[in-house]
Amino acid sequence: MEVISDQEDHTWFYSSNKDMNDFRLSIGSTSFKNKRNNNEDAVAWAVQPNLAYFIVCDGLGGHAHGEKASMDTAEFLLKEIPKILKDLDLSDKETVYDATSNLLSRAKFMLTSFPDNRDTTLVLGLLTNDYVMLFSVGDSKASFRSDEGTTEYNTTPHSYGHRLWNTVRTLSEIDFMHISLADTNEFQLILASDGMDDVLNKTWHRAQSAIELTKKACITDTDNASCIFIKGVRRSEEVSCGDMPQLQPREQLQLST
Repeated sequence: MEVISDQEDHTWFYSSNKDMNDFRLSIGSTSFKNKRNNNEDAVAWAVQPNLAYFIVCDGLGGHAHGEKASMDTAEFLLKEIPKILKDLDLSDKETVYDATSNLLSRAKFMLTSFPDNRDTTLVLGLLTNDYVMLFSVGDSKASFRSDEGTTEYNTTPHSYGHRLWNTVRTLSEIDFMHISLADTNEFQLILASDGMDDVLNKTWHRAQSAIELTKKACITDTDNASCIFIKGVRRSEEVSCGDMPQLQPREQLQLST
């Protein structure tokens, strides 16, 4: 199953329960225009039995076609990730890292080939039954927390001036993180655009859903606010992720003023 945000619908929310071989996932994804004139964020994700991948892009405000840059990148990765990984041994982490890094280089080339200087940030999460890989370019970020809070990781966002795809010259400038799930029965993973920074820094470990985080972000900031919120429970455990509602009517998502 693949899901990608609709930038024409500036208040956008989707949630679903999906099963991998070893984990049951509850996934919520949001993208709010908030107080900006248009929505330059894009979110996308897909779940397969042995692999799930999550993408949040934030088109560069003030540059031409920021919303096209984010959507083009999200759609490109959503289409290409299963192609490059389908024949790989996903337990070979170095091979998966190399293939994904090369794909990010191709995405960069796609963007820089346009003459209008379009650009975006990116945070990408790969989830297998054994580990999580996080790739971050720019000031979008990801946060991971295991059950009981014994393991907690946050990617390190680059400064605004270093967030551009055009400034990424080598793979060392892409923030990377690998997290083993070998001893993890439950986890929480959030990928978010920089419009969520204040809320994530203060409350992400207490949050229960994407819509909760995004509504709070829209109160404290004016920027577009987008995130993917994933809860995972190992299927061998007698634990339920709980039921999440399906696609919600827009009128239920209006922010209080």
